[in-house]
Amino acid sequence: MVTNPELKTLVSFPKIDISKRKYFISFYQGHDSYILNKKDNDRQVKPGSQLVLGDIVQTDQTSRVEIRDNFGAIFRLGHNSSISIEQSAEKRNIPVYDGNVFKLRKDFFNPVIFDCGGKYRTSCYNMCPTSEFIAHVAGVQNEDIYYSFSPNNIVWEYDEQGNKFEIVALKEGESAVIKYDVSAEKMRDRYQVIETRKISDKEYDFITNDYLNDRKWRSS
Repeated sequence: MVTNPELKTLVSFPKIDISKRKYFISFYQGHDSYILNKKDNDRQVKPGSQLVLGDIVQTDQTSRVEIRDNFGAIFRLGHNSSISIEQSAEKRNIPVYDGNVFKLRKDFFNPVIFDCGGKYRTSCYNMCPTSEFIAHVAGVQNEDIYYSFSPNNIVWEYDEQGNKFEIVALKEGESAVIKYDVSAEKMRDRYQVIETRKISDKEYDFITNDYLNDRKWRSS
């Protein structure tokens, strides 16, 4: 095979202007609800609504909501869940979510923002391009469970000095139960991985049917 020595393959990414990252509601199903903001008047939740710093969206036992950003990240919230736009340790506006949440990223051609995966309220930061489902452990206080649908899925937090530390690293098809203690004086002592195991067939069926099925996240 003859190769052209002058032929070069260049891979480069443009500089990322974080200020241009925007979040908007792409799907909402349920009764009338409102985007809450302590600094502004509440606004009705509807597809196309943009979320800004301080906004909170809460679902109830009948409603679901999908949030997207302009870098390809998608956050699907099931019943009795919430998402808010807050400032991260890196001074970036990120989504902080709670309850039953599936996170994925479909646009891999956009540059990756370091913490674009956002943060589960009690169990820390999530990687940008990975797919995962996160929920509270049913009937147990202060425990969350992560289900990884991507290889090399790392969950982390920042300590008091702003240094990032790993809580757990999951392979595709693994889940982990994380116990947290908000009373711990040091951030690194706050989290304990209780269990790591394979995702069961029943769990796969539930998560893929309710959260990965795009047809269930489209407006009729």
